[in-house]
Amino acid sequence: MTKVADEVQRGQKILGNRHVPATEIDKNLLNDLVNALSVENDVANNDEEIEDEMFLDIEGDLGEEELAKMIVAPPDTTPPESPTMMEDSVNWDNYDEMFCEDPQQLIDQITKEQEKSSSVLNIKNKTKRDHTLSEILSSERYYVDALEKLYALFVIPLRMGDTITTQTHEQLFKHLATIRQLNVKFLRQLEECYEPQAIQSIPQLFIKYANYFREYTNYINHYHIKNQLLSDELKTNVEFEEFCGKINQHLKAENARCTSLRGYLVMPVQRIPRYNLLLRDLLKRTPENHPEYKDLLRASNDINALADFINTKKQEKENQSRMLEVEKTYKLKGFASIHRKHEKDGNVVVRNKSCPLMLFNDCMLLVTPKKLHLLHYDDPMLNIRAGDSNNFVIELHRDEIVVDCNSHLIAESWLREINHLKLEYLKNNQSNPQHGVIDDVEEEEGFEEVEIRAGNLLKQGGIRKNWRRRWHVLTNKRMKYFDKKGGKVKGGYAIQPISSIKVGESHKYKMGFFVATSDRVYICKANDATDLAEWISEFVKLGATRVDQIY
Repeated sequence: MTKVADEVQRGQKILGNRHVPATEIDKNLLNDLVNALSVENDVANNDEEIEDEMFLDIEGDLGEEELAKMIVAPPDTTPPESPTMMEDSVNWDNYDEMFCEDPQQLIDQITKEQEKSSSVLNIKNKTKRDHTLSEILSSERYYVDALEKLYALFVIPLRMGDTITTQTHEQLFKHLATIRQLNVKFLRQLEECYEPQAIQSIPQLFIKYANYFREYTNYINHYHIKNQLLSDELKTNVEFEEFCGKINQHLKAENARCTSLRGYLVMPVQRIPRYNLLLRDLLKRTPENHPEYKDLLRASNDINALADFINTKKQEKENQSRMLEVEKTYKLKGFASIHRKHEKDGNVVVRNKSCPLMLFNDCMLLVTPKKLHLLHYDDPMLNIRAGDSNNFVIELHRDEIVVDCNSHLIAESWLREINHLKLEYLKNNQSNPQHGVIDDVEEEEGFEEVEIRAGNLLKQGGIRKNWRRRWHVLTNKRMKYFDKKGGKVKGGYAIQPISSIKVGESHKYKMGFFVATSDRVYICKANDATDLAEWISEFVKLGATRVDQIY
């Protein structure tokens, strides 16, 4: 610290004892001080080098005593030690005096510099905030102007002529009129917010229109149809292609920012995310003590929630379209359930043939050349395991399907995704199995699983139709069957809701009876007539419907 004080005093002396406080932000003065000290240090270093050279010259002529007399110790400039301070501590009262005559003056200058820095920061934030406010208005004016151009150059001329059909025109510009009217009105009220005597603020206006902007949902949900329809028309309709080409050239001649019909049609899709970004930026530039801060925070949250809502609806619409496409392509009546969600699809190889594989939240669909495999995750006989190198294996009952992929990583990715979806589905639907029995099911409160009847029955296979003796256990929730009593479970099926279950005596097989669920008919043979009657009776007691039908 003594060294620092010496340097400061030396610098002040060189600069003519100018006042140099510790916190002064004066780059010119600082540079002068550094340069002055550097010059003096250079001179001192040169003197030391000269002295060293002189010392070396006379070293051989003089003895040690003569040399010692020539060495003069530097003066001790260390301040006296204070009895209340440590050896390496500093007397801060003396330290302050080194920089200014009046310590209070130093405090005042520090405060002044802090206020100055804070003022500069506020000016910068205010400037950026004003820029964002200006951008909100200018971008809205450009957007509404673009909607007007879209109507003037495309919507009205195409509606009056016969370049495209009425149906194509309706699908191409569907829901656009509602958005145009909405934003024309919004722009008018937004401009009023910039007037000195505005009735409402910009955040309040966005809060007011947050629900109205939900009208964008319908347009965005149908945008992929508009985009595909536009591509098809441009490829197949020469007159429409020429019409769009002329408009494009006209817009380019005017140096318009957007020069194509596709560019104009995508603008409403981008508008809500644009509002979201602008409000977030404005919120970032607005201090918390600003009178509009609370309304701005709410407006930003409302528009952000609106963007999430529209995105969710868009995904639901795309999922529904995909479900309907699968249902129509593979003739799966009722497949497009509102609860079913498309997760992933791609092509795999089964027996050297490329096959589509589609994953959903509750099942998977594998289309092979000979058969369509609709595999439900809650089927107790379904097992997916890793295979050799670049494949994985689907096990179902006695069938094994080896699925080959292009690489080990792709096979591993499919396997991981399938098992994840299966686990998630079983975890979320444990108490309501639809396609089979699930072991270790968590019991619903007040509906404990109770064994009703158990015994050996001959069961007909679902695929090969052969007969095997299985140990069957009927509970108030399901029917399980095992390879033997106390053995390994081989399968089962849920019987809840019991009102959907039909049971009856089989007239095709002696001592046989059937249990019909919503997915399959199970046929078993009892040991004798009494055993047959008791099994059917237990099902009826649980609430199943007895029917006379030949199986």
